[in-house]
Amino acid sequence: MGGAPANFAIRMQSLGHRVTLVSRVGQDGLGAEALLQLKTRGVDIGSVAVDEKFPTGTAQVQIQPDGSPVFSIIPNVAYDYITRTPELSEAVRAADFFCFGSLVQRSDISRATLRALLADTTGIRVLDLNLRPACFTPECVPESLAFADILKLNLQEAHYIKAVLGWPQLDEMQMAQELVRKFELEVCLITLGGQGVIAAQQGLDPVNVPGFSVEVIDTCGSGDGFTAAFLDAYSRGESLYDACRKGNAMGALVAATPGATTPISSQQLQDLLLASDPS
Repeated sequence: MGGAPANFAIRMQSLGHRVTLVSRVGQDGLGAEALLQLKTRGVDIGSVAVDEKFPTGTAQVQIQPDGSPVFSIIPNVAYDYITRTPELSEAVRAADFFCFGSLVQRSDISRATLRALLADTTGIRVLDLNLRPACFTPECVPESLAFADILKLNLQEAHYIKAVLGWPQLDEMQMAQELVRKFELEVCLITLGGQGVIAAQQGLDPVNVPGFSVEVIDTCGSGDGFTAAFLDAYSRGESLYDACRKGNAMGALVAATPGATTPISSQQLQDLLLASDPS
């Protein structure tokens, strides 16, 4: 089981947060298995609807020699038909953080639901773009940025945004600063794989936080692990630098294990951080 929202929800739950996943699965074996796995991991599935017509979403993933994944995501599946309910709006209003991406916006129905829920939320809105081929439009990107308080994207997505916004002259450090300024973000994070992350925050100089050296097995879910561990630390009041270090450590540990949601303990995270402590 995978998918960025589920990967992220499972990691946040493992870090001690109460997480509600908003999604939709089919009335089929894969849907039942997904719900069981989520429930077993402690994720609140009260906002995961079951669709009687469309199947549970699936994707084909090919792992390249460097460990990076190439996705082929099947269209016209249950999560393309997420609808807003009063209970869902209530859950969103109660959340400290509301995290969203681009894939849910490939269909008119789920996109409209997302926009309505973004209007409902009173929490911090976290955008993890997760651009996937044939699953977003050019208009989706700036529209999503306008809703975000915290933005996380990878290097490939940063290059795409530079082209869309007409910023070819900016390097990643300058781009992170400009995104914070233009879209009034609290934080902008550009992940660089094994090279760590560039982070910019309102009122502070941007930082480049180095990554961790691990033997890469499968990078599926590494970005989601980064986002979860970063947000965990950030929500607890840790500095931007320290939050990024924790994000990098979690991303590295995910890359060093097969699958996107293989359990990683807090002790494993702490051990890697201590082993690589620059002090």
